Amino acid sequence: MAPVQIVLGVEDSQYIELLLRYVRDSEYGSKVRIRAFSNIATFRTYMNSGEHSGLVAAEDSFLKSWLDSENIQKHRWVCLNEYGEKTLEGPSIAKYQPLQSLLEQLCAMTKPASTDVIRRDNRTVVTMVHSAVPGSGKSITAINMVKQLSMSGHHVFYLNLESASSTWLLHWDQQREQGNGLSRLLYDLQAFAEKKEMPTHLPSSYAVYAEEMKADTFEPPENLNELLRMTKGRNANVNSLSCK
Repeated sequence: MAPVQIVLGVEDSQYIELLLRYVRDSEYGSKVRIRAFSNIATFRTYMNSGEHSGLVAAEDSFLKSWLDSENIQKHRWVCLNEYGEKTLEGPSIAKYQPLQSLLEQLCAMTKPASTDVIRRDNRTVVTMVHSAVPGSGKSITAINMVKQLSMSGHHVFYLNLESASSTWLLHWDQQREQGNGLSRLLYDLQAFAEKKEMPTHLPSSYAVYAEEMKADTFEPPENLNELLRMTKGRNANVNSLSCK
């Protein structure tokens, strides 16, 4: 599962240091990614750049320097203050509480709402980028589309089925240690199909989070034959699965 993205704005740099240290040394190390700011001007510059995604958790002074009528409706945010009292037109939580409890509340606030996912007729919209001409920029176009949609608050999954994959652009060497990906998914689907059993794991358990795209994807197979062997008959169980 992709780590939760949180932008933190707190003037007390010691508070930030202690929180980041706790995240790094706890179970949240693989679950949470925090970009922290103790300077209001730097925070405002970053937020106005449009590069952020996920939840914004900040003190009143930080939020007032950034929030306007458009941001209040467009972005997910929560005010951090001493006792959790409401000071803005939105949610507030106490910043001084057990760190595990604080992180649990912040992670709960990042769960997708029904308006976060693009759907038609209760189905996820699929956009395909393809061309018969090699080197025409399919992968670059698709990756940039994914990043822009993700940064706009949508939940996006990128699937690359090129025989000559260009996903080396995403620096896969940093993610090899996870040992999952499309290869493992195809192997497990075939194994369960031969046993005439339903798969026990959702496709999402085989996914990895690509920070470059800010979205989930499958690590590409190393063996080209694994893609060439994909047929409707061999992978019939795919139709019985969903990836959320």
